[in-house]
Amino acid sequence: MIKNRVDAELELLSNIQDRITTLAKMNNKSFDLTHQLEGFAASIILVYDQKPISYPGDYLAKQLIRFSCLSALNYGEVLGSGYRKR
Repeated sequence: MIKNRVDAELELLSNIQDRITTLAKMNNKSFDLTHQLEGFAASIILVYDQKPISYPGDYLAKQLIRFSCLSALNYGEVLGSGYRKR
């Protein structure tokens, strides 16, 4: 039973790495941090739909979603603030 959970968690991490690699290859042509952060947050949410089996995996997936979305939102807020360093 524990081995199945570990295998499921390892597969989830592998899927996350694959999606990050795919996004990096797609966005290599043009550098737009806003779109990259939004794409990263969206890919993390899509990976989470696979629902990790264990409680720790669920907890870590939720944390990853929070922080990936937070980075996109904070970057957008900074751009919208109109602050220019002199």
